[in-house]
Amino acid sequence: MINYLPLQTSDQKDGLAQKILNETDSSVKTVGKLFIDLGFEPIAHKRTVLGTGEIDLGFKLQRDGYLVSLILEVSKHSYDQNRKIDHFFSRWSAPSNLKSLLRDLHVPGGKNVRLFVDMSRDSKDADLGSVQHHLKDPELGNRVLFKDDIEYFQTTLASIGRWAKSDLLSYLRVPTSQTSVKNEAIQFYLEDVPVFCFISDVRTLLDSCYISRRLGDRKGYQRALNESRLKDIGREIEDRKVMAFPNSIIINCEENLTEVLVSRQECPKPVEIHLPTAFCSCCVVDGQHRLLGFSRISEAELPQRHLPVVAFQKLPHDMEVKLFTDINSKQKRIDSNLIQDLKADFDWDPTLNFREHTEKLIVLIARQLNGKGPLRDRIYFGGAREARKEKITLSTFVSVLKDDQLLGGSNHFWQSDPMSLDITEPMKRTKEFFSSLLGIFAGQQGAVRFLLGNVGMRIVFRTVQVLERNNKAGVVRIDRDVFLQDLKDILIEDLISELQTLYGAGGKVEGSKRIVKEFKNRFPERYKALEIDFRRLPSHHPGHV
Repeated sequence: MINYLPLQTSDQKDGLAQKILNETDSSVKTVGKLFIDLGFEPIAHKRTVLGTGEIDLGFKLQRDGYLVSLILEVSKHSYDQNRKIDHFFSRWSAPSNLKSLLRDLHVPGGKNVRLFVDMSRDSKDADLGSVQHHLKDPELGNRVLFKDDIEYFQTTLASIGRWAKSDLLSYLRVPTSQTSVKNEAIQFYLEDVPVFCFISDVRTLLDSCYISRRLGDRKGYQRALNESRLKDIGREIEDRKVMAFPNSIIINCEENLTEVLVSRQECPKPVEIHLPTAFCSCCVVDGQHRLLGFSRISEAELPQRHLPVVAFQKLPHDMEVKLFTDINSKQKRIDSNLIQDLKADFDWDPTLNFREHTEKLIVLIARQLNGKGPLRDRIYFGGAREARKEKITLSTFVSVLKDDQLLGGSNHFWQSDPMSLDITEPMKRTKEFFSSLLGIFAGQQGAVRFLLGNVGMRIVFRTVQVLERNNKAGVVRIDRDVFLQDLKDILIEDLISELQTLYGAGGKVEGSKRIVKEFKNRFPERYKALEIDFRRLPSHHPGHV
């Protein structure tokens, strides 16, 4: 006979969670903490059903009449894991045993999933052939997770918080409910496929949408989350720098949005739809970073934020994948140079938007230098009628001056007041630098072509930063023209060929090291004290290149 416990109070739930977090078995603790952090409510820890067996962990997820329970066994011992998996599923798939357990856990209704977590193997190393009879039919509710799966969901949790729960639920193919919310939409057609366009609050979308990931042998199609991009979008949303996203997110709803479709002849036409709100009821085809960028803002604010949505109704999976492929292979991103140029026309408060303020100043300088002076018609802004040719790209011009702290940053070497809107001083310093460079390298077209190219600009300005920091610290005293004349003397064809292969942030650092090494070989008295490791520089003193 089974003795049933009363329903858990809030204190009991908290106590159960604490027991899981204090678990001495590190694997059980790791898995338990992940599920707690994802928002699952603990209902069992080392629970024994008399005469049947024990489970390591139990969780439930409940919302709007929807209830799903998860029964977990966690094993970190590698010996004969498939036999353990077989025993676990055999025991708790048996109707009488399962019924007793669910009643004991006070979740006799709703959906349930039995989950074996194998913490001894990665999914790519596991052969589950001997237990396929438990796994081949998704309707049975038996699932297996491996060590790398747990690590993946821990990483996703760190990126987007508890909204990673939808990723896990979709991967486990947890059965969904059929809850929905009414919404006004416009129906139209793309070829023969009905489509609905509407606005939805972000909270509803985050609750109901999932991402089709390619995990293990799961044939999803979305790329992995780009955490830095996600943080950038989230930061801009939090700081209210984003007024609107340039296009809708695209989703495929797995339930009918409307029972009666409007004919093609009547479209486009306003209609009332029932947007599914159950977990994992809508798949994001395009716009995962735009949507998940909101995962970083306050939950209380989510219902007040909205996104435009284009929704398909029960689009077959192969068409869904084709749509994703078409979007991501055929769309063309807006030119980053044009974006930089456009952003410079906004008013940026330097105390709130210091990065954008700095970038604006640099673009204003670039506009003047491109109009007259040493860089006349040498900067590419991304305009419709511009030819790129061998011009300096605006994005490179902005990045080298900003990233090497010639303007902005904690050092702002070429400006006394980085918060000022006056560009007179940094304009003068920048113009003088390029005038000297082009004057000293006059007649050496190969060297000039390299120095004004993306790779050369990044390497040279990184080297300028090294000199500025050393000058400011009082380690050396080398003025601009001496530096450029020395650069001219060492920048022979072989060195240019070597430096041309160095791309990206790591390349510019290695390139500047290579130049400094050559300086020390050719001009030891002038450069022997030059320090390229900024951490070793002494306290700062006034001074500039």
